[in-house]
Amino acid sequence: MVRPLPERTVLATGPRIVSLVPSVTEILFALGVGERVVGVSHQCRYPPEARRRPALTRSRVALPREAGASASAAIDTAYSRFRATAGSPYELDIRRLAELQPDVIFDQGICDVCAIGESDVDAAAERLPHVPRVVTISASTIAEILESMLVIGRAAGAEERAVRLVERLRARIASVQRTASRARARPRVVCLEWLDPLWCAGHWVPEMVELAGGHDRLGQPGAPSQRCRWEQVLEWAPEVLVLIPCSFSVRRTLDELHALASRPGWEALPAVQQGRVWVAESGYFSHHSHRTIEGLEMLAHTIHPELFPNRWGPHELLRLSDPKEEAT
Repeated sequence: MVRPLPERTVLATGPRIVSLVPSVTEILFALGVGERVVGVSHQCRYPPEARRRPALTRSRVALPREAGASASAAIDTAYSRFRATAGSPYELDIRRLAELQPDVIFDQGICDVCAIGESDVDAAAERLPHVPRVVTISASTIAEILESMLVIGRAAGAEERAVRLVERLRARIASVQRTASRARARPRVVCLEWLDPLWCAGHWVPEMVELAGGHDRLGQPGAPSQRCRWEQVLEWAPEVLVLIPCSFSVRRTLDELHALASRPGWEALPAVQQGRVWVAESGYFSHHSHRTIEGLEMLAHTIHPELFPNRWGPHELLRLSDPKEEAT
């Protein structure tokens, strides 16, 4: 028996929105249109209000209960094998999506590991009784992140708010760049997006490093994150090392630190010897939203603490003053 769809409710303030991208969800709430969001992905955890919306996706990948020496390695292996044999690691609840009757669905075209892909969303949208507009958000640079906010604002009926938000963010970026220009040196920096195997952060993160007054040779600005060899890290000899494994909290990264600190040559890294290894909440770096600019400010503090104050708690940004102790 087919359950009848609920009577369609048109929100007086604008379109009914489904956001299947954590970054977009963050932006929608920042624009003050969170009440229009009727559904999200299971990965949308910020702001906390987003967790009260129906989750329309789930992971299809079964992770091992016992990950052995490194849970990160087990996660990487599980997702890689699944994608090679079974396609997308995520599933969309089409029935629930139909019940919500959205006017606009936001998806993404940047990473099929981080969120459900645009082809799956397009196919699902075409099957709905009320076919919504699908808006695909893809950004690889800071400029594209800011432009995407304007696109999201227009689609959500909050264009003026988006313009004002982008203006404020541009001013904060300029402030960071202006202050960083006063630094006497540009330290060598490495930002790791995964610890086992090693992945160097790409897309906008290398650009953030440069704006914040550092120099990143392993990450490629505007290009996807890529696997890197430990020998490359040793050769670059970073003076600042920032650990931001995708989707990990600070606490979770500390649990995985042994995968990095047990590598040969770890103790010889300048960043380790000088106590300049940092662990940060990954959402400020892996999500392409207004929080990315706070990530820029956070990164500026790790690179030039003499110029940029630390306004974050240890659950957001933590300096490993004694890496050996943290690794035990």
